[in-house]
Amino acid sequence: IVVCGVAPQVEYAVRNDTGKIPYGHTVHYSCDVGHTIEDGVLDAPTHWTVSCDADGTFGAGHSCHPVKCTVPSVANTEHTEGEFAVGETVNLECKDGHSVDGRAASATSLYAICGSDGAVNTVGDCKPISCGTPTFVKSSVVDNREFLFPENAAYECLAGYTTTGLASGSTSFTSACMATGIFAPTSSCRAVSCGVYD
Repeated sequence: IVVCGVAPQVEYAVRNDTGKIPYGHTVHYSCDVGHTIEDGVLDAPTHWTVSCDADGTFGAGHSCHPVKCTVPSVANTEHTEGEFAVGETVNLECKDGHSVDGRAASATSLYAICGSDGAVNTVGDCKPISCGTPTFVKSSVVDNREFLFPENAAYECLAGYTTTGLASGSTSFTSACMATGIFAPTSSCRAVSCGVYD
């Protein structure tokens, strides 16, 4: 009687019979979860059989490969193209002026995990950094709310005030919320001088 011996072990797969296989019998293989016969293809087959042939060898088999996920495009991150395999993670860097929780001193990267079903799970997101409320400038009004990078706080000098103290001077100015979480230096509002009276 012809016997092929033990069917070969295949990485990332299990077989239903680990004993010696006689001629005419088959061994069934199944890829591990998150693996398929075709490299990186999610919906590819995951099962196959091999037979013990009359010459005492096994027929051609397959190999199992990890499913691949595409690196996701996540808002406010530096986009990286490519693929990564089941169980792997990729780091995504927040764009300048963004962090994981919107604070300047916080983490600036998040990560994505490739699931066994080929779905990408992103942990966290990148939010614009907050500068808080604008700096107080005497003799001016400003919208006293939280500003986020890269918004500008618009100041308006009170009547009788300009940024130069001259009647021809500007009565408004802005201060940008910077990527560092602080406002850019502001101008000031100065009382308009009428000059010397003769």
